[in-house]
Amino acid sequence: MGYATAIGIAESGLDLDLQLQWHFTSNCYPPIPLMMIAPAKAAIALAENGESDKMVQMPDGAEHRKYGSQVPAWVMIQSLHLEAFISAEQ
Repeated sequence: MGYATAIGIAESGLDLDLQLQWHFTSNCYPPIPLMMIAPAKAAIALAENGESDKMVQMPDGAEHRKYGSQVPAWVMIQSLHLEAFISAEQ
């Protein structure tokens, strides 16, 4: 489990939603709630566009302990271990 598994998941050819579901439930401990898929996808998209400093909205009922309901994309990427899901073709 970990980064190598995340790379395998990212290269699986599955839809990104399924990749993140698999990553959050099977590759992260403790498992990450699936409500974080949408903000994770937003953070990935921002990173791929070179906009990692832009803010991502947390889902209703969730807050980051430091940033609250708006979290920089790079923080989301680090917190959710999303590095493997960012396309190398930037």
